[in-house]
Amino acid sequence: MQALFYIVLNHKYIISKNDIFVVVMREKIKQWLGIGKLECELNELKNEKLIMLKTIEELKNDIRLLNKELSELSMCKGCIDDIKDRLTQMEIKLNELESFHKPLDVVSVENIKNSIEDDIINIVSNGKDVCISDLLSYTNLSTRELYNILDNLENSKKIKRRRKGKKVIIQLL
Repeated sequence: MQALFYIVLNHKYIISKNDIFVVVMREKIKQWLGIGKLECELNELKNEKLIMLKTIEELKNDIRLLNKELSELSMCKGCIDDIKDRLTQMEIKLNELESFHKPLDVVSVENIKNSIEDDIINIVSNGKDVCISDLLSYTNLSTRELYNILDNLENSKKIKRRRKGKKVIIQLL
């Protein structure tokens, strides 16, 4: 058999007639079976698979970011709830102060003793639970002066002191 010589890319290949026939027949069979089209479709499917994997990875990253933002929002909600509770407490305190609107005129030591006692009785009558610290904040009296007046009012059976937790609450009789 005579060999044919081909030079491809500066390399020498020896191809026989049988080899050429096999190559030609292989190409015809591939064409007949549509293997070329299938190879193209396979390559397209591989490319689509890579695109899908990339998209899935991007979605996973987006989910991680969303979970992080969700946890941050949850922490913010906790802070907002704390602020809301504080505002509610401040509103309650403000309402208590507004209930003492009439007696909020500052009581001074220069006032007549009976007037101071009347003012304290008015404060106690307007409030729900009035404690010593409340009376001190509504008057310019010192702690000792306030206790002396409360002792006089208690001795004259106008008020009564009772303990509520750590506070001493003043009530009218």
